[in-house]
Amino acid sequence: MIMFKENRDNAMKAGFTGYITETGAYEFTIKAAFWRISNNGVKYLELNGETMNGESINFLNLYYQNAKDEQLQFGVRLIHALMGLVGVKQLTSEKFYDKQVAPELTDKTIGVFVQKRYLTKADGTETSSLNVLDFYDPNTLQTFKERETGVDATRIDFLLKTVKDAPAPIKSVPAPTQEKPFNDRIPF
Repeated sequence: MIMFKENRDNAMKAGFTGYITETGAYEFTIKAAFWRISNNGVKYLELNGETMNGESINFLNLYYQNAKDEQLQFGVRLIHALMGLVGVKQLTSEKFYDKQVAPELTDKTIGVFVQKRYLTKADGTETSSLNVLDFYDPNTLQTFKERETGVDATRIDFLLKTVKDAPAPIKSVPAPTQEKPFNDRIPF
């Protein structure tokens, strides 16, 4: 009698319960919103929260300014869409212990579509992160643009049907060189 059949997808998820790690649409409550600066000077808003199923969704980074103090439009637009969907007119920065937070976003519920992206670290090990592609109203499934223009919710369904995990960049490996073996039997 067979009790289990191999399921590689389930095996890959072993040990990772409790955290959102896959491409998809999720409704969550923001538990913390931190203003951060990366090691190379890029500024971003980091969102951490909990889904309605009790799973953690962490490190959703919205990059809004590069190291040259130039706005990064994709991230800026996502922050404005988030603000519009949760009804916040402005975001501030307040010190909370050793961190800068955006208190206006705490305990706000939002829908988010994320794409899993595979990365290779500087040391050669592989990891993954979640990239925010859009926010939506969890009650109507409408993005900010859909809600403001009065059209039906279609974007999140479109993303669910078409977006797959983003593969890791292809590593360039130098082509092997073949040296011709020396033949000392060549008559002269």
